[in-house]
Amino acid sequence: MHPATIAHTLIAARAQRVAELARLYGRLEDAVAAGGADGDTARDAHRALSARIVEWEATDLEEERRDVVQLAANEREAMLRDVDRAIAHAERYGDETASTEDERAALEELRHFRRQFPTSLPRAALVRFRRSAARGKRLEALGGPAFTLRTEAGVLLGALASATAPIAPGDVQFDPENGFRGTFGYGLEACALRTPGAAGSVDLGLGASAAVAALLAVTDEDLEGIYERWRDDEDGSHLFAPYPFVPRGRFRGTNPTELVSSYLSSTGPIGWAGGDDVATVARALRAVAVEQPDFAAALRACAEKVEAAARQGHAVIGLIEYVPPENEGWRKWLVDNGDEDENA
Repeated sequence: MHPATIAHTLIAARAQRVAELARLYGRLEDAVAAGGADGDTARDAHRALSARIVEWEATDLEEERRDVVQLAANEREAMLRDVDRAIAHAERYGDETASTEDERAALEELRHFRRQFPTSLPRAALVRFRRSAARGKRLEALGGPAFTLRTEAGVLLGALASATAPIAPGDVQFDPENGFRGTFGYGLEACALRTPGAAGSVDLGLGASAAVAALLAVTDEDLEGIYERWRDDEDGSHLFAPYPFVPRGRFRGTNPTELVSSYLSSTGPIGWAGGDDVATVARALRAVAVEQPDFAAALRACAEKVEAAARQGHAVIGLIEYVPPENEGWRKWLVDNGDEDENA
């Protein structure tokens, strides 16, 4: 096993939200343990948790729209050139294939934006636009197929549309009607602090690196055994339990349905810390750096990021994740895998 297939993630989170998620999710776990997942009490607890997640996401969308930046003249001209490039690819793809009605409508919408291009945009929409434009240029340089460039033109359109289209219930990605599945994951994402336009949070942790596997003494043969021992452990003595790997107050219930581990099956334990405990996480990272000189630089860098989160009054959420080699270090949960240098 390559050592980078184990990733340690810490993200900053809204302290009030993460505490409420823990409380509401605990009620759900207790209700399932007492009366089963199909009981009225469990359904009521799930509805309460779902309502808060939807409310959080809607609030975030509204805040995103209010964070507006003015476009400099040269930047606006550059963006117009990017739109022209996207229109050309969409037109070429339409000429080469029998385009659908939706594709023709999207092309017309791009042309509409070109004719009435805004002088200001929400910061998040601008970041999404820049990322899409950069991907489009890379695809061009690589000689990408027409349908791929056409798809990217649609992503560029989506970035612009996100700045002006009315916020509708469908914009909130979480659908409570899907039942318990995924509720915990959506809750975590709603708690996370994200940079404008990002699909996930900036990682404060050690990432997918050799340090993680070495500090946990993980080898190919014992990886699955570590997960099994974690699930069976009740006294906190598991090697994943201490700092700096997972914060205190970890999300873990005892009900037999294992709502958390069932739906975040690619991760190890998931935990959180808030208040003074965030600074404790940072101190523990520094202590491990003294004990592990080979990884001291990475551990101290992680400690500095967590200290900054503590100063700002944020909570932190932490997890250990198995990253398949084919993912090339990209993680599934909570972390933004995009271009981190595109922020406005």
